[in-house]
Amino acid sequence: MKKILTTVFVLAMALWQPTMAQDQASLYPNLRYFTKKVRKSFPEISDDRKATLKRIGLYIKEKKNKGETAHIKFVGKDLDASTVYAYTWAKMATHFYSVKGVEISLYNQNGNTARSDIFSPLEKAGFIVYKDSVPSYDFFRIDFAFGPVSCKIFPTVNKKKHKPNYESPELLVFTYVPENPKYKNYLILNKRLPEDLTALNRQTALEWLYIFAHFRKKTTSH
Repeated sequence: MKKILTTVFVLAMALWQPTMAQDQASLYPNLRYFTKKVRKSFPEISDDRKATLKRIGLYIKEKKNKGETAHIKFVGKDLDASTVYAYTWAKMATHFYSVKGVEISLYNQNGNTARSDIFSPLEKAGFIVYKDSVPSYDFFRIDFAFGPVSCKIFPTVNKKKHKPNYESPELLVFTYVPENPKYKNYLILNKRLPEDLTALNRQTALEWLYIFAHFRKKTTSH
């Protein structure tokens, strides 16, 4: 029995490692280089900030242990830089670490279109940003790897469908401080932010890569 279990474990690791390696290799080269530099800076994150970020990892782990999908919804007043960066880096980090069973979405309360200038730091980091449109509205597509992998930044078209529910089991991640929040499962991600967009983008990358690196390490060590 022990030999069989050992064989199963070895096969499982053999299947897992190429998947993660392939996902990382599929990143655009400049983005892969930027990510490598950022990951060396995990020690910069303060203990207080790590406590906030840990809540997101614990939510994902709890859902995964139950065999359920973890739903993370970013909620912003507008499609401002902090909201767009958090959504983009969270999507990219799940791909980078091959984390499955996590769905990430975005809710823009005012239904506006993002300003073009906020995408410059993402492009400098190695993302490719396109402006596209459908008959009723414009949107941005952010590609970060070879293949059908991207983020789409839409203005909110169907508010009723996407609006956060007070009793929703999904984790609502607010990129602003809401008034009198009564949601069942939420956290406020941003209270103090760098004003410089390049610094904000780097901080956001650092934190979301940390979340999923930490989560990945904990859930693959059993």
